[in-house]
Amino acid sequence: MTLPISLRALGFSSIYSERYSASKDILSFDLYNSCFTSQIEPHISFYQDHKRLHNCFIACLRHLHLLLSPSYQAPPPHHQKVKMVLLQRISIPDIESSWLWPRAINPHLADVDQECNEWAASFGAFSPAAQRAVDKCKFNLLAGMSYPWMSKEQLKSGCDLMNLFFIFDEHSDKSSPEEVWDQGRILMDAFRNPDLPRPEGEWIGGEVARQFWLRITKISTKTFQRRFLAAWEEYMHGVAQEAELRARSFIPDFETYFVLRRATIGTGPSFVLAEIDLDIPDYVRRHPIILELEMLVTDLVAIVNDIVSYNKEQASNEEEHNLITVIMKERHMTVQEAIDFAGHLHTSKVDRFNQLYQELPRWGGPIDLSVQKLIDGIAWWESGNLHWSFESGRYFGKRGLEAKMTRSFYLLPKVKGSSMAGHIGPLVIEDHHATVRC
Repeated sequence: MTLPISLRALGFSSIYSERYSASKDILSFDLYNSCFTSQIEPHISFYQDHKRLHNCFIACLRHLHLLLSPSYQAPPPHHQKVKMVLLQRISIPDIESSWLWPRAINPHLADVDQECNEWAASFGAFSPAAQRAVDKCKFNLLAGMSYPWMSKEQLKSGCDLMNLFFIFDEHSDKSSPEEVWDQGRILMDAFRNPDLPRPEGEWIGGEVARQFWLRITKISTKTFQRRFLAAWEEYMHGVAQEAELRARSFIPDFETYFVLRRATIGTGPSFVLAEIDLDIPDYVRRHPIILELEMLVTDLVAIVNDIVSYNKEQASNEEEHNLITVIMKERHMTVQEAIDFAGHLHTSKVDRFNQLYQELPRWGGPIDLSVQKLIDGIAWWESGNLHWSFESGRYFGKRGLEAKMTRSFYLLPKVKGSSMAGHIGPLVIEDHHATVRC
Protein backbone atom coordinates (compact mmCIF):
# COMPACT_ATOMS: atom_id res chain seq x y z
CA MET A 1 0.00 0.00 0.00
CA THR A 2 1.33 3.46 -0.86
CA LEU A 3 0.00 6.67 0.64
CA PRO A 4 1.28 9.78 -1.18
CA ILE A 5 0.26 12.41 1.38
CA SER A 6 1.25 16.08 1.35
CA LEU A 7 0.86 18.45 4.28
CA ARG A 8 -1.03 20.94 2.11
CA ALA A 9 -3.57 18.22 1.25
CA LEU A 10 -4.19 17.78 4.97
CA GLY A 11 -4.81 21.48 5.46
CA PHE A 12 -1.43 22.63 6.77
CA SER A 13 0.08 25.90 5.54
CA SER A 14 3.05 25.82 3.20
CA ILE A 15 5.47 26.96 5.93
CA TYR A 16 5.45 23.40 7.26
CA SER A 17 5.92 21.78 3.86
CA GLU A 18 9.70 21.75 3.64
CA ARG A 19 11.17 18.29 3.43
CA TYR A 20 13.59 16.86 5.92
CA SER A 21 14.53 13.42 7.24
CA ALA A 22 12.38 12.60 10.24
CA SER A 23 14.01 9.31 11.10
CA LYS A 24 13.75 10.00 14.84
CA ASP A 25 10.06 10.85 14.80
CA ILE A 26 8.35 8.97 11.98
CA LEU A 27 6.25 6.11 13.29
CA SER A 28 6.39 3.17 10.89
CA PHE A 29 3.84 0.49 11.66
CA ASP A 30 5.79 -2.12 9.70
CA LEU A 31 9.49 -1.73 9.08
CA TYR A 32 9.21 -4.13 6.18
CA ASN A 33 6.61 -2.02 4.38
CA SER A 34 9.18 0.07 2.55
CA CYS A 35 6.63 1.53 0.17
CA PHE A 36 4.62 3.05 2.98
CA THR A 37 7.67 4.47 4.71
CA SER A 38 9.22 5.87 1.53
CA GLN A 39 5.98 7.66 0.61
CA ILE A 40 5.22 9.13 4.03
CA GLU A 41 8.65 10.04 5.37
CA PRO A 42 9.67 12.70 2.79
CA HIS A 43 6.50 14.71 3.45
CA ILE A 44 6.97 15.05 7.21
CA SER A 45 8.65 18.35 8.00
CA PHE A 46 8.32 20.47 11.06
CA TYR A 47 10.50 22.93 12.83
CA GLN A 48 11.42 22.19 16.45
CA ASP A 49 9.36 25.18 17.58
CA HIS A 50 6.18 23.46 16.35
CA LYS A 51 6.50 20.24 18.36
CA ARG A 52 2.85 20.27 19.43
CA LEU A 53 1.64 20.47 15.86
CA HIS A 54 4.16 17.82 14.91
CA ASN A 55 2.67 15.41 17.48
CA CYS A 56 -0.80 16.09 16.13
CA PHE A 57 0.30 15.23 12.61
CA ILE A 58 1.99 12.02 13.73
CA ALA A 59 -1.25 11.07 15.50
CA CYS A 60 -3.20 11.75 12.30
CA LEU A 61 -0.92 9.48 10.31
CA ARG A 62 -1.18 6.77 12.94
CA HIS A 63 -4.97 6.80 12.88
CA LEU A 64 -5.09 7.08 9.09
CA HIS A 65 -2.95 3.97 8.76
CA LEU A 66 -5.21 2.20 11.25
CA LEU A 67 -8.36 3.09 9.27
CA LEU A 68 -6.82 1.76 6.04
CA SER A 69 -5.52 -1.43 7.63
CA PRO A 70 -7.22 -4.66 6.43
CA SER A 71 -7.56 -5.72 10.06
CA TYR A 72 -9.41 -2.54 11.08
CA GLN A 73 -12.67 -3.12 12.92
CA ALA A 74 -15.34 -0.44 13.06
CA PRO A 75 -15.97 1.10 16.49
CA PRO A 76 -19.04 -0.05 18.45
CA PRO A 77 -22.35 1.82 18.10
CA HIS A 78 -22.65 5.10 19.99
CA HIS A 79 -25.01 3.64 22.57
CA GLN A 80 -22.24 1.36 23.86
CA LYS A 81 -19.83 2.75 26.45
CA VAL A 82 -16.28 3.09 25.22
CA LYS A 83 -13.46 3.51 27.73
CA MET A 84 -10.73 5.82 26.40
CA VAL A 85 -7.32 5.48 28.02
CA LEU A 86 -4.60 8.10 27.68
CA LEU A 87 -1.25 6.32 27.76
CA GLN A 88 2.01 8.06 28.59
CA ARG A 89 4.66 7.98 25.88
CA ILE A 90 8.14 7.06 27.14
CA SER A 91 11.32 7.74 25.16
CA ILE A 92 14.07 5.11 25.03
CA PRO A 93 17.66 6.40 25.28
CA ASP A 94 20.16 5.67 22.52
CA ILE A 95 21.54 2.37 23.79
CA GLU A 96 22.72 1.04 20.43
CA SER A 97 24.77 3.42 18.32
CA SER A 98 28.00 3.44 20.38
CA TRP A 99 28.31 -0.36 20.65
CA LEU A 100 30.90 -1.73 18.20
CA TRP A 101 29.38 -5.21 17.74
CA PRO A 102 26.48 -4.92 15.25
CA ARG A 103 23.33 -6.97 14.92
CA ALA A 104 24.10 -10.48 13.65
CA ILE A 105 22.31 -13.84 13.49
CA ASN A 106 23.90 -17.28 13.47
CA PRO A 107 23.35 -18.80 9.99
CA HIS A 108 22.51 -22.17 11.58
CA LEU A 109 19.51 -20.80 13.52
CA ALA A 110 17.00 -21.69 10.80
CA ASP A 111 18.20 -25.29 10.88
CA VAL A 112 17.90 -25.80 14.66
CA ASP A 113 15.03 -23.49 15.62
CA GLN A 114 12.14 -25.94 15.23
CA GLU A 115 14.01 -28.84 16.82
CA CYS A 116 14.94 -26.76 19.87
CA ASN A 117 11.39 -25.40 20.20
CA GLU A 118 9.96 -28.92 20.12
CA TRP A 119 12.50 -30.10 22.70
CA ALA A 120 11.62 -27.28 25.10
CA ALA A 121 7.86 -27.70 24.64
CA SER A 122 8.05 -31.49 25.15
CA PHE A 123 8.49 -31.08 28.91
CA GLY A 124 5.09 -29.44 29.37
CA ALA A 125 6.53 -26.77 31.66
CA PHE A 126 3.69 -24.41 30.72
CA SER A 127 0.01 -24.63 29.96
CA PRO A 128 -0.89 -24.64 26.23
CA ALA A 129 -1.84 -20.95 26.40
CA ALA A 130 1.34 -20.04 28.26
CA GLN A 131 3.41 -22.09 25.82
CA ARG A 132 2.00 -20.07 22.94
CA ALA A 133 3.12 -16.91 24.76
CA VAL A 134 6.56 -18.46 25.34
CA ASP A 135 6.86 -19.24 21.62
CA LYS A 136 6.31 -15.55 20.84
CA CYS A 137 9.34 -14.69 22.97
CA LYS A 138 11.65 -16.43 20.47
CA PHE A 139 14.29 -17.53 22.95
CA ASN A 140 16.17 -19.38 20.21
CA LEU A 141 16.54 -16.04 18.44
CA LEU A 142 18.28 -14.71 21.54
CA ALA A 143 20.81 -17.52 21.28
CA GLY A 144 21.21 -17.00 17.54
CA MET A 145 21.91 -13.28 18.01
CA SER A 146 24.18 -13.72 21.04
CA TYR A 147 26.26 -16.58 19.62
CA PRO A 148 26.47 -15.72 15.90
CA TRP A 149 29.80 -17.53 15.39
CA MET A 150 28.90 -20.91 16.88
CA SER A 151 28.71 -24.20 15.01
CA LYS A 152 25.34 -25.88 14.52
CA GLU A 153 25.74 -28.26 17.48
CA GLN A 154 27.06 -25.52 19.74
CA LEU A 155 24.13 -23.28 18.82
CA LYS A 156 21.68 -26.06 19.73
CA SER A 157 23.20 -26.06 23.22
CA GLY A 158 22.88 -22.28 23.30
CA CYS A 159 19.19 -22.52 22.42
CA ASP A 160 18.69 -25.25 25.03
CA LEU A 161 20.33 -23.04 27.65
CA MET A 162 18.07 -20.09 26.84
CA ASN A 163 14.99 -22.29 27.17
CA LEU A 164 16.24 -23.68 30.48
CA PHE A 165 16.89 -20.15 31.72
CA PHE A 166 13.38 -18.97 30.99
CA ILE A 167 11.66 -22.06 32.38
CA PHE A 168 13.46 -21.41 35.66
CA ASP A 169 12.82 -17.66 35.38
CA GLU A 170 9.07 -17.94 34.81
CA HIS A 171 8.54 -20.62 37.46
CA SER A 172 10.70 -18.92 40.09
CA ASP A 173 8.87 -15.61 39.57
CA LYS A 174 5.66 -17.26 40.77
CA SER A 175 7.19 -19.33 43.57
CA SER A 176 7.89 -18.73 47.24
CA PRO A 177 11.51 -18.29 48.39
CA GLU A 178 11.50 -21.84 49.78
CA GLU A 179 10.26 -23.22 46.47
CA VAL A 180 12.91 -21.28 44.53
CA TRP A 181 15.71 -22.60 46.75
CA ASP A 182 14.34 -26.09 46.16
CA GLN A 183 14.20 -25.53 42.40
CA GLY A 184 17.82 -24.39 42.48
CA ARG A 185 18.91 -27.51 44.36
CA ILE A 186 17.07 -29.69 41.85
CA LEU A 187 18.87 -28.01 38.95
CA MET A 188 22.30 -28.39 40.53
CA ASP A 189 21.63 -32.03 41.37
CA ALA A 190 20.58 -32.70 37.78
CA PHE A 191 23.80 -31.12 36.48
CA ARG A 192 25.94 -33.18 38.84
CA ASN A 193 24.10 -36.47 38.21
CA PRO A 194 22.95 -36.39 34.58
CA ASP A 195 23.04 -40.18 34.24
CA LEU A 196 20.49 -40.71 37.01
CA PRO A 197 16.74 -40.49 36.27
CA ARG A 198 14.92 -37.71 38.07
CA PRO A 199 12.49 -38.65 40.88
CA GLU A 200 8.86 -39.06 39.85
CA GLY A 201 6.74 -36.03 40.63
CA GLU A 202 9.75 -33.69 40.83
CA TRP A 203 9.63 -30.15 39.42
CA ILE A 204 10.10 -30.42 35.66
CA GLY A 205 13.16 -28.16 35.58
CA GLY A 206 15.30 -31.01 36.85
CA GLU A 207 14.68 -33.14 33.77
CA VAL A 208 15.24 -30.15 31.46
CA ALA A 209 18.61 -29.49 33.12
CA ARG A 210 19.58 -33.19 33.03
CA GLN A 211 18.97 -33.52 29.29
CA PHE A 212 20.67 -30.18 28.55
CA TRP A 213 23.77 -31.24 30.46
CA LEU A 214 23.93 -34.67 28.83
CA ARG A 215 23.91 -33.04 25.41
CA ILE A 216 26.41 -30.28 26.06
CA THR A 217 29.02 -32.37 27.87
CA LYS A 218 29.53 -34.33 24.65
CA ILE A 219 30.79 -31.26 22.77
CA SER A 220 32.49 -29.15 25.47
CA THR A 221 35.78 -29.03 27.37
CA LYS A 222 36.20 -29.99 31.01
CA THR A 223 37.30 -26.43 31.73
CA PHE A 224 34.03 -25.11 30.36
CA GLN A 225 32.00 -27.60 32.38
CA ARG A 226 33.72 -26.67 35.63
CA ARG A 227 33.25 -22.94 35.09
CA PHE A 228 29.65 -23.34 33.94
CA LEU A 229 28.61 -25.19 37.10
CA ALA A 230 30.24 -22.53 39.29
CA ALA A 231 28.54 -19.73 37.32
CA TRP A 232 25.16 -21.47 37.41
CA GLU A 233 25.32 -21.96 41.17
CA GLU A 234 26.02 -18.24 41.65
CA TYR A 235 23.11 -17.41 39.35
CA MET A 236 20.80 -19.78 41.22
CA HIS A 237 21.69 -18.19 44.57
CA GLY A 238 20.97 -14.75 43.13
CA VAL A 239 17.52 -15.80 41.89
CA ALA A 240 16.69 -17.27 45.30
CA GLN A 241 17.81 -14.07 47.05
CA GLU A 242 15.64 -12.07 44.66
CA ALA A 243 12.68 -14.28 45.61
CA GLU A 244 13.28 -13.46 49.27
CA LEU A 245 13.27 -9.72 48.55
CA ARG A 246 10.16 -10.09 46.40
CA ALA A 247 8.34 -11.88 49.22
CA ARG A 248 9.07 -8.89 51.47
CA SER A 249 8.17 -6.34 48.74
CA PHE A 250 11.60 -4.84 49.42
CA ILE A 251 13.22 -2.44 46.96
CA PRO A 252 17.01 -2.28 47.56
CA ASP A 253 19.20 0.80 47.17
CA PHE A 254 21.11 1.44 43.96
CA GLU A 255 24.42 -0.17 44.95
CA THR A 256 22.82 -3.21 46.58
CA TYR A 257 20.62 -3.71 43.56
CA PHE A 258 23.54 -3.84 41.13
CA VAL A 259 25.39 -6.42 43.23
CA LEU A 260 22.33 -8.69 43.20
CA ARG A 261 21.40 -7.97 39.59
CA ARG A 262 24.81 -9.13 38.39
CA ALA A 263 23.86 -12.56 39.68
CA THR A 264 20.20 -12.70 38.61
CA ILE A 265 20.65 -11.45 35.03
CA GLY A 266 22.13 -14.82 34.04
CA THR A 267 25.14 -13.55 32.10
CA GLY A 268 27.56 -15.69 34.13
CA PRO A 269 26.53 -19.03 32.60
CA SER A 270 25.78 -17.32 29.28
CA PHE A 271 29.27 -15.85 28.99
CA VAL A 272 30.89 -19.14 29.98
CA LEU A 273 29.13 -20.75 27.01
CA ALA A 274 31.46 -18.69 24.81
CA GLU A 275 34.21 -20.95 26.19
CA ILE A 276 32.43 -24.15 25.16
CA ASP A 277 35.44 -25.36 23.14
CA LEU A 278 38.16 -23.32 24.89
CA ASP A 279 40.64 -24.19 27.62
CA ILE A 280 41.84 -20.80 28.94
CA PRO A 281 44.09 -21.15 32.00
CA ASP A 282 42.68 -19.86 35.29
CA TYR A 283 45.43 -17.28 35.76
CA VAL A 284 44.47 -15.74 32.42
CA ARG A 285 40.71 -16.04 32.89
CA ARG A 286 40.95 -14.24 36.25
CA HIS A 287 42.98 -11.31 34.96
CA PRO A 288 41.52 -8.04 36.36
CA ILE A 289 40.91 -6.53 32.92
CA ILE A 290 39.03 -9.61 31.69
CA LEU A 291 36.95 -9.67 34.88
CA GLU A 292 36.08 -5.99 34.58
CA LEU A 293 35.16 -6.32 30.91
CA GLU A 294 32.87 -9.19 31.85
CA MET A 295 31.28 -7.16 34.66
CA LEU A 296 30.76 -4.15 32.39
CA VAL A 297 28.86 -6.19 29.81
CA THR A 298 26.86 -7.80 32.61
CA ASP A 299 25.85 -4.31 33.72
CA LEU A 300 25.07 -3.25 30.15
CA VAL A 301 22.85 -6.28 29.57
CA ALA A 302 21.08 -5.64 32.90
CA ILE A 303 20.51 -1.96 32.13
CA VAL A 304 19.08 -2.71 28.67
CA ASN A 305 16.93 -5.51 30.07
CA ASP A 306 15.52 -3.33 32.84
CA ILE A 307 14.74 -0.48 30.44
CA VAL A 308 12.93 -2.63 27.88
CA SER A 309 11.23 -4.90 30.43
CA TYR A 310 10.00 -2.16 32.76
CA ASN A 311 6.76 -1.61 30.86
CA LYS A 312 5.77 -5.28 30.95
CA GLU A 313 6.82 -5.65 34.59
CA GLN A 314 4.99 -2.58 35.85
CA ALA A 315 1.88 -3.64 33.93
CA SER A 316 1.92 -7.02 35.71
CA ASN A 317 2.90 -5.48 39.08
CA GLU A 318 6.33 -7.16 39.07
CA GLU A 319 8.58 -4.10 38.75
CA GLU A 320 10.15 -4.11 42.22
CA HIS A 321 13.33 -5.87 41.05
CA ASN A 322 14.03 -3.44 38.22
CA LEU A 323 16.67 -0.73 37.94
CA ILE A 324 14.11 1.87 36.82
CA THR A 325 12.06 1.33 39.98
CA VAL A 326 15.19 1.52 42.15
CA ILE A 327 16.25 4.82 40.54
CA MET A 328 12.75 6.28 40.82
CA LYS A 329 12.59 5.49 44.52
CA GLU A 330 16.12 6.50 45.48
CA ARG A 331 16.35 9.67 43.38
CA HIS A 332 12.66 10.66 43.44
CA MET A 333 12.41 10.61 39.66
CA THR A 334 9.62 10.03 37.18
CA VAL A 335 9.66 6.99 34.90
CA GLN A 336 11.11 9.04 32.03
CA GLU A 337 13.76 10.65 34.22
CA ALA A 338 14.80 7.27 35.61
CA ILE A 339 15.05 5.74 32.13
CA ASP A 340 17.13 8.70 30.96
CA PHE A 341 19.40 8.26 33.99
CA ALA A 342 19.82 4.58 33.14
CA GLY A 343 20.67 5.58 29.57
CA HIS A 344 23.49 7.86 30.76
CA LEU A 345 24.78 5.07 32.99
CA HIS A 346 24.75 2.74 29.98
CA THR A 347 26.78 5.22 27.93
CA SER A 348 29.42 5.60 30.64
CA LYS A 349 29.87 1.83 30.89
CA VAL A 350 30.16 1.49 27.10
CA ASP A 351 32.91 4.12 27.12
CA ARG A 352 34.75 2.26 29.88
CA PHE A 353 34.44 -1.05 28.00
CA ASN A 354 35.81 0.46 24.79
CA GLN A 355 38.76 1.88 26.72
CA LEU A 356 39.58 -1.39 28.50
CA TYR A 357 39.17 -3.43 25.32
CA GLN A 358 42.22 -1.63 23.92
CA GLU A 359 44.20 -2.49 27.03
CA LEU A 360 43.82 -6.26 26.93
CA PRO A 361 47.18 -7.83 27.77
CA ARG A 362 48.91 -10.35 25.53
CA TRP A 363 50.07 -13.78 26.63
CA GLY A 364 51.23 -15.01 23.23
CA GLY A 365 50.32 -17.94 21.01
CA PRO A 366 46.94 -19.69 21.07
CA ILE A 367 46.03 -18.13 24.45
CA ASP A 368 45.63 -14.74 22.78
CA LEU A 369 43.30 -16.25 20.17
CA SER A 370 41.20 -17.90 22.89
CA VAL A 371 41.01 -14.70 24.93
CA GLN A 372 39.97 -12.71 21.86
CA LYS A 373 37.23 -15.25 21.12
CA LEU A 374 36.04 -15.07 24.74
CA ILE A 375 35.90 -11.26 24.89
CA ASP A 376 34.18 -11.01 21.51
CA GLY A 377 31.72 -13.68 22.69
CA ILE A 378 30.96 -11.63 25.80
CA ALA A 379 30.55 -8.46 23.74
CA TRP A 380 28.17 -10.14 21.28
CA TRP A 381 25.83 -10.71 24.22
CA GLU A 382 25.15 -7.00 24.61
CA SER A 383 24.30 -6.75 20.91
CA GLY A 384 22.25 -9.95 20.85
CA ASN A 385 20.23 -9.09 23.95
CA LEU A 386 19.51 -5.57 22.69
CA HIS A 387 18.22 -6.52 19.25
CA TRP A 388 16.35 -9.62 20.46
CA SER A 389 14.50 -7.44 23.00
CA PHE A 390 12.88 -5.52 20.15
CA GLU A 391 12.59 -8.28 17.55
CA SER A 392 10.90 -10.88 19.75
CA GLY A 393 7.50 -10.54 21.39
CA ARG A 394 8.95 -10.71 24.91
CA TYR A 395 8.66 -7.05 25.91
CA PHE A 396 6.72 -5.16 23.24
CA GLY A 397 4.44 -7.76 21.68
CA LYS A 398 3.84 -6.97 18.02
CA ARG A 399 5.20 -3.44 18.42
CA GLY A 400 8.85 -4.26 19.02
CA LEU A 401 10.07 -3.00 15.65
CA GLU A 402 7.99 0.15 16.06
CA ALA A 403 9.52 0.75 19.51
CA LYS A 404 12.99 0.16 18.11
CA MET A 405 12.52 2.57 15.22
CA THR A 406 10.85 5.37 17.18
CA ARG A 407 12.81 4.67 20.37
CA SER A 408 9.62 5.00 22.37
CA PHE A 409 6.73 3.05 23.84
CA TYR A 410 3.45 3.75 25.62
CA LEU A 411 3.21 2.93 29.31
CA LEU A 412 0.68 0.11 29.61
CA PRO A 413 -2.17 0.12 32.13
CA LYS A 414 -1.71 -2.29 35.01
CA VAL A 415 -3.21 -5.77 34.78
CA LYS A 416 -5.66 -6.56 37.58
CA GLY A 417 -4.09 -8.82 40.17
CA SER A 418 -6.74 -11.50 39.87
CA SER A 419 -5.98 -12.08 36.19
CA MET A 420 -2.30 -12.74 36.93
CA ALA A 421 -2.71 -14.78 40.12
CA GLY A 422 -1.08 -18.20 39.81
CA HIS A 423 -0.22 -17.56 36.15
CA ILE A 424 3.09 -19.18 35.17
CA GLY A 425 4.39 -17.89 31.88
CA PRO A 426 5.10 -14.55 30.22
CA LEU A 427 2.56 -11.75 30.12
CA VAL A 428 1.25 -11.37 26.57
CA ILE A 429 1.67 -7.77 25.49
CA GLU A 430 -1.46 -6.91 23.54
CA ASP A 431 -1.63 -4.11 21.02
CA HIS A 432 -2.56 -1.00 22.97
CA HIS A 433 -3.66 2.03 20.95
CA ALA A 434 -2.87 5.36 22.59
CA THR A 435 -5.13 8.36 22.54
CA VAL A 436 -2.85 11.29 21.77
CA ARG A 437 -3.84 14.67 23.15
CA CYS A 438 -2.68 17.50 20.89
